[in-house]
Amino acid sequence: MPANTANVVAEYKDPADFYNLINSDEFSNDVGQMLKSFATARTVPGIYETDVSPKEVFTSPVSEIFRIKIHGDQAKETTARAEWENFTKTLNGKKVLSGVSINLEERLFLGIVGWESFEVSRLLNPFHWARKLKFTGSRKIP
Repeated sequence: MPANTANVVAEYKDPADFYNLINSDEFSNDVGQMLKSFATARTVPGIYETDVSPKEVFTSPVSEIFRIKIHGDQAKETTARAEWENFTKTLNGKKVLSGVSINLEERLFLGIVGWESFEVSRLLNPFHWARKLKFTGSRKIP
């Protein structure tokens, strides 16, 4: 992900709270206008049911984001979760998060690793893990 891009992360206890926010007049008039410069195309915000709070991971200077298309296939989801668990065991206590989308037409598995630096993330080269599961992802670089 280019250094001039932005990620917006918000945490909701209930998915309904998210929908109430984006459908509110305040969001359309205030927040929507503020965020307009960040968007170049219509996007669908992804809501993920995760195992830990996103703030635990996104406080890291560099976040590696893995998104794997699992569609509605339970076997793919199980495989993605198992491979993610195996991968994260090798990270020696790095901040990690995982979950699945609950609102996207194409169901996705999400895995995020919080790194101390870009250099540290490259030392462990996580892409070898994701390639075999058809990874599509992004990277947040400070």
